[in-house]
Amino acid sequence: MRLFELLLLFSNAVTFILLLLQAPRYRLAAALGSGTGLLAFAIHGMVEGLRWQMALSYALTLLFCCLALYRFKQQFRVSKKTRFVWIAVSVMGVLALSLTALLSYALPVPKLPAPTGIYPVGTQTFQWTDMGRKDPYAADPGENRELLVQVWYPADVKEKNTTTPLLTADERHMFAQRIGIPALLLDYLKFIPSHAAENAEVSAARQQYPLIIFNHGYTASRLYHTSQAAEMASHGFIVASIDHTYGAYATLFPDGTVKPFQLDDDQFVHTETYRNQAGEVWSEDISFVIDQFERLDRIPTASRLDGKVDMSSIGVIGHSFGGAASYDAMLDPRVRAGINMDGTLFGFKDHAATAKPFLFMYSEDAQEAFDLFRRAYSFTDEEFKEIGTTRAEFETEAETNLLEMKHIQDVMNDKGEAVYIAGTGHLNYSDLHFASPVLKYFGLMGKLNPDRTAEIVNQTTVQFFRQHLAKGQSGDEGPIVAMPELRDMTDFFTSAPHMIR
Repeated sequence: MRLFELLLLFSNAVTFILLLLQAPRYRLAAALGSGTGLLAFAIHGMVEGLRWQMALSYALTLLFCCLALYRFKQQFRVSKKTRFVWIAVSVMGVLALSLTALLSYALPVPKLPAPTGIYPVGTQTFQWTDMGRKDPYAADPGENRELLVQVWYPADVKEKNTTTPLLTADERHMFAQRIGIPALLLDYLKFIPSHAAENAEVSAARQQYPLIIFNHGYTASRLYHTSQAAEMASHGFIVASIDHTYGAYATLFPDGTVKPFQLDDDQFVHTETYRNQAGEVWSEDISFVIDQFERLDRIPTASRLDGKVDMSSIGVIGHSFGGAASYDAMLDPRVRAGINMDGTLFGFKDHAATAKPFLFMYSEDAQEAFDLFRRAYSFTDEEFKEIGTTRAEFETEAETNLLEMKHIQDVMNDKGEAVYIAGTGHLNYSDLHFASPVLKYFGLMGKLNPDRTAEIVNQTTVQFFRQHLAKGQSGDEGPIVAMPELRDMTDFFTSAPHMIR
């Protein structure tokens, strides 16, 4: 909860208690408490902004002011005839205060961590069409592949408070329609800052900046990784975050066209060929975006980025399926280094492990799944039954899993690295873990604090790309801080267990 929301809720609770006390000496205190609540309400509305989760608290503030004023002017006592009404009102007040507190806790205004680098951050959005590819997921078979790419970059921002909101009004409306709820219920998301200034000038501190292509996960969105993109930009990288059309939850293009998720969930889960084809489309998206940056570098345009992108220093990063696509994109000779955040491997599984720097970052949930898979070879039939499978089912899945682990092992033996973050789940590698603290109770997040998780993820990715792309030129390296939650998995993969062959 935000500061004045807390003050408002607290003053309402105190005023409510004072109103329940019938002794005359509490009348002045109740009046002062209600006045304090009214003041907190006014400041909250002007400074923080109103949101529907606090609607009951707003109503109680006005009601308590009226009741306190009434009691202050005349003596009021509860008679036998009004006792039932008084009890009912008291119960409803407690329920209203409790519900307000619960809603504000469960659905807070997410606070994305501010970038920690020395550069202010700018952002610009592009709509690019690949005239050489038809989109396999479009309803119209003649439709060319079209992508929305949001770029984050080191900026020259002279004025304060110029950052844009994370979601525009149109994007909030789009997401509400996709979820099937009134747009008003997502209106509070307008209070989330992106920590970036739209269309700001690129910083002149350096002649050029390395390029990083960011890829979201299956059914996700580029918007789910805003804080990560802004963080890397603040440390001297140009970050191009792709909405992989029809594989993202929904994409809103500048002309108002909405292209929703269209992949086939059933085929994606059960058909390896289908997954591989989708991964190939996403990897081609990455190469196409790199092509567009080469074009910006050659041909003067209205973009702020003309001549500012170091095309000799390109990296890729992605979460989940976007991480798998990032790994496959390492086949592009222009890509020098990459990171896969908690993603499995699809696509080009038969190609030799890349001899380029690559980092696998896993959640603790993924690490435990790998470990269970390794140990399962020595399980008894009773132990298989305990984990909800059979030996036959395990062996059916083993070939694909073994191939992936062998791939990772080969990368580790070359220029690869692998780590996991203790206390994390799959979605901790996105900004979704800031959406609500209750998500961890449904097994969607790990136990580690979201702010701490983001700190570890950001520091690790920035250090990796500094080492392999920036050549120590970002200007704000600073000391490497120990992160005990970050655990090395190199020995886990390079120990060459008998099952990886």
